[in-house]
Amino acid sequence: MQLCLLRYPGWPLRAGEKPPSNLLEFVAQQIDADPDEFGDYAAREQTRQEHLGILAREYGFHSYGSWYAGSLRAHLQTEALSTDAAFTLVQSAMEWLRERRVILPALATLESLVRSVRGTIERQVYWRLANSLTHEQKTELSKLLDLGPAKGSLLGWLRRVPRSCSAAGMLDLIRRLLWVRGTGMHNELKDNISPLRLRQLAARGARHSVSHFRRFPPEKRYAILAAFLLHVAEELTDRSIDFHRRLIGRMFRESEKKQWANFVDQGSVVNAKLHNYARLTAALAQARRDRRSLDAVIASEFGWEALERDGQEAGHLAKPKDGSNLLDFRAQYPQFRHSSSRPSRRKNRC
Repeated sequence: MQLCLLRYPGWPLRAGEKPPSNLLEFVAQQIDADPDEFGDYAAREQTRQEHLGILAREYGFHSYGSWYAGSLRAHLQTEALSTDAAFTLVQSAMEWLRERRVILPALATLESLVRSVRGTIERQVYWRLANSLTHEQKTELSKLLDLGPAKGSLLGWLRRVPRSCSAAGMLDLIRRLLWVRGTGMHNELKDNISPLRLRQLAARGARHSVSHFRRFPPEKRYAILAAFLLHVAEELTDRSIDFHRRLIGRMFRESEKKQWANFVDQGSVVNAKLHNYARLTAALAQARRDRRSLDAVIASEFGWEALERDGQEAGHLAKPKDGSNLLDFRAQYPQFRHSSSRPSRRKNRC
């Protein structure tokens, strides 16, 4: 049982500990023993310790000491650059120790080490981001926390992302995006920082209040706000593109809907013209077979004035051969121009 527990989960049998019954039954079956006999094991404390020493020598297990603690800290610092989850880091520490056949220390020891590593890496990330910012960028970040006379802070304004897909909503998105880009936050700030870590900092920026930010140390405050703006710039860009796509689709659908409505309204007239055309072609074909005068046939079947009037009406109903099926889309152009002019100008300047 001691050997099984040393291999996984990695710690030895503790005083008074009784392994799970299914594990006892499984091991007892392998060595042809009675699981109930385990109750008499380690009546002396020295027996458990002596067996642990023998297993360590025979199978190469090591005690957790200062050397392994230092190496484990270095490993966790590398892992903590990509994740801040304490549970994940504890799991990583236990796996690292198992791979090296190191007997796991108490869980509280690993939790304390992980807590210390998380704090160290967090301060390093704050310092790295904050020291990558210029004085002008820090000034712009500080403006996020300034309270206006009526509508609160700029931070709150950026958090209130428009949800309504409309021309006005599109312009609201663009105004926010242009303000964020005006702060000069560039993607080079993301270098050497895990995307997951940046998302975690951005989530804090979206959650903390202005009063919380003011209580933070400068490095922490600037780092979280910078990560938040980098994330917001991506989110606003994606949402602007989505709004633009949906608005264009809506305009096309409105144009098609209008065309269909016109077609339905004029359906009876078009149908009458088609019937007249069928009568005309049948009469002309019959006259040709009978070698009759075409003028006489048209005069008797339709009348020249009625035929000319019918042709003129058909001409008004017909669309130009080179005309687009979406000519009515032009009526939507002012709205499209209003919502897309600013990003177009911005794109031309880039």
